[in-house]
Amino acid sequence: QPVAALPYTTGFEAADDRGWYCLNGHNGWFVDNRLDSTANYALYVSADSGANCTYALSGHPSVSYAFRTFVLADGEYELVFDWMCKGELNSDYMRGWLVPADFVFRADTLPNGNPAHLSSSYWQQSPEGWIDVAGGKLNGQNSWQHAVGNFDVDSAGTYNLVFMWVNDNTQGQAPAGVIDNIELRMAPCPQVDSLVLVGATETSLSISWTAGGSENQWQVTANGSSVTVSQPQATIVGLQHSTAYVVEV
Repeated sequence: QPVAALPYTTGFEAADDRGWYCLNGHNGWFVDNRLDSTANYALYVSADSGANCTYALSGHPSVSYAFRTFVLADGEYELVFDWMCKGELNSDYMRGWLVPADFVFRADTLPNGNPAHLSSSYWQQSPEGWIDVAGGKLNGQNSWQHAVGNFDVDSAGTYNLVFMWVNDNTQGQAPAGVIDNIELRMAPCPQVDSLVLVGATETSLSISWTAGGSENQWQVTANGSSVTVSQPQATIVGLQHSTAYVVEV
């Protein structure tokens, strides 16, 4: 599949990227504008090729995957998307993951190789090496929800951003899974708090600060020269006395 560039956005409209690959079981993913009266396009699950955002149940357990490929450096990323899904408790739901691109998806088959009717396997857990980017299962909502979350990529490489739909064959409610207005980008650096000067000599100065988020590395710059540190403190040496310096973290 062709690789999408970052920062990435799509609302699945005519002018947006629609290069998502859909590997569908009986209830599959489709990009269409028949979700509601607005005629806006979205990515949603349907049992009738996109005519309705409903899914078949009796005799039709299903697993379907929609994914887009990205090449990601190591670092922190921000994912934003809108979603809607009623489904059923721990049986009919969506999950969102970042998955190494060499994993081979199979329609109507869960990530561990189990059949679709064992859908409760993944309402809580994630496969080893997969990054949960959606905060667990997505269901129980028949109106639009707005998701914003950060995740870490520890190893640079090629990944698929995937949304999985799964249902068993008992009961459930429409709408099935719906995804729209996806944004993926490197997370902006949080602003540190309480940056203070804790000591100085004629040729050096020491500073400290409080982390602004969950970051664990900082770039400290003094008049254009930078150093990366892993503690919220730094000593800058080699300075000239009676000279003004601009220090940034």
